[in-house]
Amino acid sequence: MKESFGEKNIEGRESSVFRVVGGTLEDERIALEYFESILEEQPFGSFGKEKTKEEVEFLELLNERMKEFIQDNGGYPIDINNKAVHIIDENRLDNEWGTELERRHFTAGFSPDKQGIGIRILPNEDSPKLLLALRAVHEMLHFSSFFSFTKTNGEEGAKYRLRRGGLGVVVKSEEGERKYEKFFEGVDEAVITELTKRFDKKYFDKFPYLQDELEARRKYIADANILESFKDDVASYNFYEDKQGNKRVSLISHTYDEIRSELWNTINEIYENNKDKFSSPEDIFKVFTNAVLTGRLLPLARLIEGTYGKGSFRKMGELTKAK
Repeated sequence: MKESFGEKNIEGRESSVFRVVGGTLEDERIALEYFESILEEQPFGSFGKEKTKEEVEFLELLNERMKEFIQDNGGYPIDINNKAVHIIDENRLDNEWGTELERRHFTAGFSPDKQGIGIRILPNEDSPKLLLALRAVHEMLHFSSFFSFTKTNGEEGAKYRLRRGGLGVVVKSEEGERKYEKFFEGVDEAVITELTKRFDKKYFDKFPYLQDELEARRKYIADANILESFKDDVASYNFYEDKQGNKRVSLISHTYDEIRSELWNTINEIYENNKDKFSSPEDIFKVFTNAVLTGRLLPLARLIEGTYGKGSFRKMGELTKAK
């Protein structure tokens, strides 16, 4: 089998892209250098606002902790300079940026094509520093995951098309030869969010930038009459007025709560059927994490099919796909 230029250099990766297939080794080298230049130059940040000194310092510290976290979880760290994190300026959003629906609901995203992160903090969000941190961590985790592209020779309107992203596998849709679906998108987001929670617990107390809002979050959680299991899942908070005009606080959980619950149900079920091979459900979660961060799907596929039967891995991908 042909050795990949990208695979030889993943430990010193210079972009989110591990591999580019569909050409020669020289084609792959050129493609990887292209993505490296995109990450370095950030030519697509026209909707970002100028960051404050405090935001720049926070994002630089976050980058250092993220590299440590990725390595601790078996992945390959990447340097995500604060220039690659664009905090969106509401005054610069116009009809050229996505559809009206996308503009209304967008809060954060990582673009593997553009090697950049976009984060939006809405004017009515009352824990903006926490939300900046949570959204940046989530997207940096995507950024640090496994990505591969296919060389298209310009046949699909671009030089390169996404092939793999984290646990997501891009396949042609039955709706048309140029339409694609991303299998395992839901599982990928569930794993990334679980890792975001763990990063929060491990590092957020170490950031001076977050201390005021973290203290407020702790207070609101302690005062709330909610289940202990939900207290552990609180990410941020927001204020509202009740019918009597009193100011109240709403506690907001980490994202993708339903698919995360399904993921842990699956993990626990796999563990119950494989106790001779694993010491805890956490060991199963590590198999999922490894697939997201390194792209090694085979151990996960074998585990799923060994538990649920032939074809179950693809079925999981179909049930959690995104178009």
